[in-house]
Amino acid sequence: MKKYDDILRRSRPVHPDGMARNERAAQFAPFAALGGLDAEIGEAEKQWEKDFVDDSVNGLLQEN
Repeated sequence: MKKYDDILRRSRPVHPDGMARNERAAQFAPFAALGGLDAEIGEAEKQWEKDFVDDSVNGLLQEN
């Protein structure tokens, strides 16, 4: 590690315009390949809960 000690102890470079990370990320948002994925996952989760969890709970209630 001695070879890299000079670089390891430097502070992180700051972008000259000082743009925040979320602002820089936002400029790429229109190109997101997985747009709408969160909504689809939410719908799949709701369907799973409806199909599996409700059936499991009903099965447990009928056993008792």
